[in-house]
Amino acid sequence: ALGAFAAQGRGTEASEAILDIAIANVRHSSLMEGVLGVFGVLHDKHWTGHAIPPEVWLPVLVERLKQDSQKWQPLASSLLGELRKTYQSGVGSSELRKLLIEFATDPAVGPSYPALALLQQPDHEMPLEDEVVRLMRRSLTDHDMNNALNALRILNFRRLESLPEQFDVLMHDDPKVRQEARTFLPNVSANDRAAVIERLWDIVENPERKNDHRDALRALGVLVRQFGYGAGEPGGWTESELYRRSIKRLEQLIREGPKDLVPAAIVAYGISAEGIDEWLKDTAEPTDLKERVKQSRGKIEAEERRVFGDRDLGMGGGMEGSPGGGKF
Repeated sequence: ALGAFAAQGRGTEASEAILDIAIANVRHSSLMEGVLGVFGVLHDKHWTGHAIPPEVWLPVLVERLKQDSQKWQPLASSLLGELRKTYQSGVGSSELRKLLIEFATDPAVGPSYPALALLQQPDHEMPLEDEVVRLMRRSLTDHDMNNALNALRILNFRRLESLPEQFDVLMHDDPKVRQEARTFLPNVSANDRAAVIERLWDIVENPERKNDHRDALRALGVLVRQFGYGAGEPGGWTESELYRRSIKRLEQLIREGPKDLVPAAIVAYGISAEGIDEWLKDTAEPTDLKERVKQSRGKIEAEERRVFGDRDLGMGGGMEGSPGGGKF
């Protein structure tokens, strides 16, 4: 009935009533029941036969958030999350994008992450408005690291030319933040992989960024090892020139680099604490490389925990397809 009422040009009034019903449902049932109910009426034509476009109901929701952000924020986040499913190929409506920018800009409505996630274009060749870039940059450099990590999750190391601050999260002062940021690296797209790896090597090889060398190596380790899975396929990652160059650089660091960087280089190379003895026994690598690995044996397990936390990457005796796995 409210959908039909909205179809007669009373969308704002219908949205107000629907949101009141939704918030009552949230109080008395699970959050998702309320979200599905309100979203079915507000946007899904298959639910009622009448859809109220987000350009109509979003301003109503924003006003509720300004009145009581704590009360309305869970419902708002879920609604915008559901809206992302509708706009998987990106929000093209200039009117809706303007509303989402206002949503993300106004601190009175609460966290900007849901709106920023909608404003990010899946096709990273499409330009973003200057205001969206500014909002992303603000989130990436926010003192609240939840905001920074959420922004990094949205961008996933895309648009590095305009938003290089993504790497600042990888090098953050807090080791827990750095470790969490590294968990996004396995999802870097094939199109962006080379740019991310080369930028990390630029950090490792920049003497003015000595304090970041180890964390850049740890990030490289996640990328180099993660993309090695399925390496036996013709034309796979381990047959690429970028991979081979990375491995040669890691070998050089293990042989000749500062001792404090060797454990990180060994882990990035693909040698695990569990498999180091087997690797030392079976590898055909040169003696000087083996000797440097042997000297760092007692530090590899602790380094793996710093890089990967408690996540099991199935490293075993060395990642299949990596030099540490003996199949490179």
